[in-house]
Amino acid sequence: MISRLRLAALLGAIAIALPLAAIGDILDIFKGEALTNGSQFAFAPSTSKKIIVAVDTQEHEVAAEIEIPHIAHSVVASNELDLLVATNPDKHSVTVINLYNREVIQELDIGMRPDVVLPNAYDRFITFGSKNGSVSTWDLATFQQVLRVDGLTSALAITFSFDGSHLFVVEEERKRVSVIDMSARKKIAEIALGGAEDPAAKVSAMSRSADGYTGYISVTSENRLVVVDLVDWSVKKSVPVGNGPIRPYSTADNRNVLVPNKNDQTLSVLSSFSHQVLATIPTDVDARAVNTGWLDTVAFVMPATGNNVAVIDLREFEQKDPIRLPGRTDDGLVTSDSKTLLTSIVETGQIAAISARSLELEALIDSNAKTLHGIEIAVSNNVCH
Repeated sequence: MISRLRLAALLGAIAIALPLAAIGDILDIFKGEALTNGSQFAFAPSTSKKIIVAVDTQEHEVAAEIEIPHIAHSVVASNELDLLVATNPDKHSVTVINLYNREVIQELDIGMRPDVVLPNAYDRFITFGSKNGSVSTWDLATFQQVLRVDGLTSALAITFSFDGSHLFVVEEERKRVSVIDMSARKKIAEIALGGAEDPAAKVSAMSRSADGYTGYISVTSENRLVVVDLVDWSVKKSVPVGNGPIRPYSTADNRNVLVPNKNDQTLSVLSSFSHQVLATIPTDVDARAVNTGWLDTVAFVMPATGNNVAVIDLREFEQKDPIRLPGRTDDGLVTSDSKTLLTSIVETGQIAAISARSLELEALIDSNAKTLHGIEIAVSNNVCH
């Protein structure tokens, strides 16, 4: 892989030897190939073709369609190392792509199912979790495994601490959080979320507050939000919310906690300071996720079914007109400047760009993917996950 400094030196040497027109041609080549700006490019894998769609979030167009040896289950990008990782759970492997030239540089057998994937705070170490209860962390600079923990009931709901020093794994049926110390490379604590063990329990992954001191978990099957102290790993409070709460979202300004309630189609807004419910707002969608945009003044509730994205004004705590899309959406993400919400249109292979300021659909970006799943960006406004 060519570093930025080496690339700059190379272009400097070329500039001395070649005329201006030729230099422009070479720069255009690099511009067309490199997908290394972590805040500019988003990536969405196809569910039917062996490609990953790269979208330019500024120009609202497909920048590349990256060919890989398999259909990707999920992807994650490293801005620090300019790499893209695509998972292949059935083969217990992951594929690593160089974002300078879009070429596959490694296929790693990680020895377990990579059902979920999560980068840590340093954007160098990637952790994989499996439905079978294993977690595995790899150093993408050396392509070596640095941690493996087995014996959990499940490891699908994983979250790093603010500084990446600990990994929190929610085990649903035991209603607990297992705390893994990344330096000690082992599980060191458990946080009980209350209530008896229940094989049918539904519990969300943890979301962090923006300052990293507090965690929020929805016990979906019991209609409550658990507030966790991430300094001493204890439960601070359990708060009743709506019917069927899914994963919470802590706003980037650290003022509010948003809890979409899927079954009664509402959004609970809590104070990050008192943890009291400030408002319960209708959304008219059975939620799958929530994002905030435009400096946390608006929330977008993504639907699990249907094609309406619910819009909530977080200044007035009121529902706005929904944004209708041409098909069912997936989870969304918001660009790092908080101006644009991006989401895949699952059945069409399109990606929608929605303005968080005007609350209107700005663009529908067509691809050759036919079907898409998820969307990821290395540097985004989704800070709490």
